[in-house]
Amino acid sequence: MTAIRAQRFLRSLSVIASVVVLAAAFAGWAYYQHLNGNLHRGDLNLGDHRLPAPTPNAAGQTPLNILVIGTDSRGTAANVRLGGARNDAGRPGLADVEMLVHVAADRGSMTVLSIPRDTRVTIPACTDPATGKRYPQTEDIINASLQNGGPGCTVATWEQLTGIPVDHFMMADFSGVVNLADAIGGVPVCVDHNINDPESGLRLPQGTSYVQGQQALQWLRTRHGFEDGSDIGRTHAQHLYMSAMIRQLKKGAKLSDPAELMVLAEQATKALTVDTDLASVDKLYNLANDLKRVPTDHITMATMPWTQDPQNADHVVPSADATTVFEMIRDDVALDGGSAKASASPAGHASQAPSPTATPAAGTGTPAAAAVPGAAAPTSAAILNGSDATACMKVNVSGGYTW
Repeated sequence: MTAIRAQRFLRSLSVIASVVVLAAAFAGWAYYQHLNGNLHRGDLNLGDHRLPAPTPNAAGQTPLNILVIGTDSRGTAANVRLGGARNDAGRPGLADVEMLVHVAADRGSMTVLSIPRDTRVTIPACTDPATGKRYPQTEDIINASLQNGGPGCTVATWEQLTGIPVDHFMMADFSGVVNLADAIGGVPVCVDHNINDPESGLRLPQGTSYVQGQQALQWLRTRHGFEDGSDIGRTHAQHLYMSAMIRQLKKGAKLSDPAELMVLAEQATKALTVDTDLASVDKLYNLANDLKRVPTDHITMATMPWTQDPQNADHVVPSADATTVFEMIRDDVALDGGSAKASASPAGHASQAPSPTATPAAGTGTPAAAAVPGAAAPTSAAILNGSDATACMKVNVSGGYTW
């Protein structure tokens, strides 16, 4: 080969290599844009008032608060099939799962606080940005807040109730939960007896099972089959599921295989509705890395302390202890008092019974007393520590939910 031909050949190779590199880069960029396009978006807060961001600590770090919402919307054919209520097709969803994820400023701990869906609260006035419709302030159970313009009204309700500023929200519907469970490869859950709940369809043998697909949704929706048959037992089951799911993701099995990772990324982005400030893959990736920094045994899950609603025995209201829990989260104090295992007691083993003598706190969640930094949370918070993720849910045997 002459020198001239060799130079031409090398130039040809460089052009081909450049085209391949550009094609790969374009494919990566195109897939990134595709994943961004999967995400559904919404305004963070639809109320008239926003809480100011927390003050950074001495190291310049600030805590992070994310409201996680599960909706029972029947807005799609897939959700109608999974929800089993065809006459509800097309109706807007209720926020049947609501968990505030508080990540400490130093990322050394995480607190997950659930609220029973039948908690009576003040839902503030909200404006639907899509239609301009104005929803007046009302007294209702908290899961109805989602119907007043979307998840941004649920955020506004939480901020008014707790005084805790919410940075982001993440919402998933029936089909999103099913697809995510499939993409993860199943989530381990445990029951202390065989369970058969005809209302949710959940049927599992005693011990540990890996649930995915529709069975994962059945676990999250089961109400009468757990503990005393109230919504409180369901929140405990959701805590166990979330803790187990975090452990599965931390194992990283799905993150080491590129094909499996693409499936997980596809399903995760399709499943989620997030606030506009979180609506990109790189921001979700950065958030995931933030959450990965939290040690598993420093994750505390709790249900808001509550008492029976004096206006309606089927509903609950925040108890006086709830104001202390809200204050501790606002002050970035771990609910286990800063010791991950010292004061934690497994949730799901005893439901907090309504106390007729307890004095309910105001629906606005105004603090009655300041929490003492480092103090343990009220025992009625029903704390579950991350190390208790393998605990078994109590089956409502007395209600006949066994086989």
